[in-house]
Amino acid sequence: MSRSVFYVSDRTGITAETLGRSLLTQFPNTEFRITLVPFITNQLAAEKAAATIRRAREKDDLPPLVFSTLTDPATQFVIASCNEYVFDLFGTFIEPLEDALGTKSSHTPGRMHGIGNVSDYERRLSALNFTLSHDDGLSTRDIGGSDVILIGVSRCGKTPTCLYLAMHYSLSVANYPLTADDFSQLGLPKILESCRDKLYGLTIAPEQL
Repeated sequence: MSRSVFYVSDRTGITAETLGRSLLTQFPNTEFRITLVPFITNQLAAEKAAATIRRAREKDDLPPLVFSTLTDPATQFVIASCNEYVFDLFGTFIEPLEDALGTKSSHTPGRMHGIGNVSDYERRLSALNFTLSHDDGLSTRDIGGSDVILIGVSRCGKTPTCLYLAMHYSLSVANYPLTADDFSQLGLPKILESCRDKLYGLTIAPEQL
């Protein structure tokens, strides 16, 4: 069975898609046809999105699933008027949070992806700079300052893993490629001996490599 899914947002749609996909992974036997509908910032854009959603219903003869993170009540009303399965990912939680916190929300689009806390932003940038300068063994002078050091053969996924850890968790990550010479020594490269507690190895199947 397959189903049309729409992620509707007044910004990039990253939040709607992330939350929606997390929920849909719990239904592995259903195939989902994904459509991202970002930057719904006015009534006209909302009406065009609603028309697209209605056409999907007519084509599939099944109501689409719509995950929305719209913050403007007017545009959200247009999408909700499609009479499909509309999951208001913000509205579901904002009102209870307002009650719990005793204050009104700002209803500001895109706040999650702004700079937010400046110190967190600067820490993330510092981690990213460290990680880029210590990619693939480029610099080992201050490798002991790493939070994590990934080791493994070339092309096993060290660089993207390091960048993910730096960007999402503000970790300063170095990676060191293991070569044929390293394996012939039957031990860790000398530069890594003092960093054993920070080492993590990545493996890969020979066929995939």
